[in-house]
Amino acid sequence: MQDTVQPLTKVYHLGMPVRIFLCFLYLLLAIGGLDLLMLLIEILQNHSFDTLLAWFLGLSLIALFTYGTLPLWNIRLELSPEGVTYINPAYCRIYTPWENIAQIASVSRFPVKVSLILRTPAARNIPFGAGKQQRQAVIERCSLLTTKTDLKRRAYVIPLIPTMPKKDLKNGTFNAYLQHYAPHLSQDRTTI
Repeated sequence: MQDTVQPLTKVYHLGMPVRIFLCFLYLLLAIGGLDLLMLLIEILQNHSFDTLLAWFLGLSLIALFTYGTLPLWNIRLELSPEGVTYINPAYCRIYTPWENIAQIASVSRFPVKVSLILRTPAARNIPFGAGKQQRQAVIERCSLLTTKTDLKRRAYVIPLIPTMPKKDLKNGTFNAYLQHYAPHLSQDRTTI
């Protein structure tokens, strides 16, 4: 008899170069906006209310930079024996058991092309933790900017992080999970 080793939980994060690039991009936007507001202060130097308003707008830009950048450090895809969890703190989090994944497909209408397509959509009306305990696909919004329509559209798809190493997609850890927990997916890769 042969011993089989079950894969442990594997977590994929955005790569450090991608994180640094996005942080740099947001920082440039915030500094550019702050520079424009400082120019506005110089133009309106005689009015203290306008100066206060310009400083308030500048601080708002810094807050927007923080709100847009910090969640990028926590985008992750978790593969575990229980299922797949995708967490994007700036958008939503979604979980599905392996049995609910219908196929791996290239979906052209989403920014992340390779995605896991679900058999049944993730439920939006039950708490995330309860759905995960019951091994039921569940989705939950993580941001005030995420609408119900966005959640409904994303309830059918779990995006694979674009910086997941290609070796893991083709024959590494990801393929081991597919062979062990979802053998119906390891051979079937289609394009939508």
